[in-house]
Amino acid sequence: DAIESMNSSGLDALLASIHGDAAAAYVIAGRSYLASGHYEAAHRALAEAIARGGDRDEIAHLSAYARGMSAYLAGQYSESLVGLSEWADARNTGDDSLREIAHCAVSSLARLVEGSDRECTLASASSLLGKLRAASGPHAAARRADEK
Repeated sequence: DAIESMNSSGLDALLASIHGDAAAAYVIAGRSYLASGHYEAAHRALAEAIARGGDRDEIAHLSAYARGMSAYLAGQYSESLVGLSEWADARNTGDDSLREIAHCAVSSLARLVEGSDRECTLASASSLLGKLRAASGPHAAARRADEK
């Protein structure tokens, strides 16, 4: 209740006292939302981090993942591939759990995509799967082999 009544500068001051700066707090919130599958909320938190001067490269990277997974859940598969490809291309995807979720989502597209753009969408999905596999460390490859 007290936080709701606080203006944004008061909230920023509170977050800064806890996390060093407000942008860092919003990135932490964004990462938490990503980990729990709340992609729209993650995207909003990450936008707040950018507005407060956070590291644009890191945040854009995470935002691309949030956009891609949000689009996937909405059935916008071509848009999903754009966001997830941007995330995969940005740099090392870093977080194995996010990479594995993205891999599962993209792997499922062959069953989900219909319509005239199916062939093009599945070609993009195949390319992205290759990037995701390449970004996986040897431990991730070993886990996938164990699952078969």
